[in-house]
Amino acid sequence: TGGTPPDLSADNAYNSIISLGLVDADSAENSRIYTYPHPDGNHYNKYTSAQAALVLQWIEQGAQDN
Repeated sequence: TGGTPPDLSADNAYNSIISLGLVDADSAENSRIYTYPHPDGNHYNKYTSAQAALVLQWIEQGAQDN
């Protein structure tokens, strides 16, 4: 993403996440939105295990704008 954070405001979050290529619909486990803040990752902002599971489930279910 070149250091550009996604715009996570309510009106823009989904489009920002998708347009920045943070979701890999073919391989949910490789999606940057899942791996980068993963509890075992190297980024300083990390998901809890429960949050990571929800993100992975959302991607596996089609990463819908809901």
